[in-house]
Amino acid sequence: MTRNGLLAGILAMAAIVVASNILVQFLAGDWLTWGAFTYPFAFLVTDLMNRLHGPARARRVVLAGFAVGLVCSLIGTQIEGAFGPLVSLRVALGSGAAFLTAQLVDVAI
Repeated sequence: MTRNGLLAGILAMAAIVVASNILVQFLAGDWLTWGAFTYPFAFLVTDLMNRLHGPARARRVVLAGFAVGLVCSLIGTQIEGAFGPLVSLRVALGSGAAFLTAQLVDVAI
């Protein structure tokens, strides 16, 4: 595999994670946020990387996405909203753990 393929996967995953973290702030109806529509594309990137380049490269893309998500969440814990930080540290850790677990299980399956 070329470095370009890995870089493309990492950039796609990073873009999806950043977009989902931003769009989760905006409601799409009473129960959903716009982030719920972008987040599933992370699984598409993971599946394409797994199929085209193998599980080892797919796991690298997942770990890069996890790192980007962690940075986004840590930035969110520093931004104050009307009721305190926009993201609590507990929610950031839970979200990161869920992302990592779901993506790695997807690669394994």
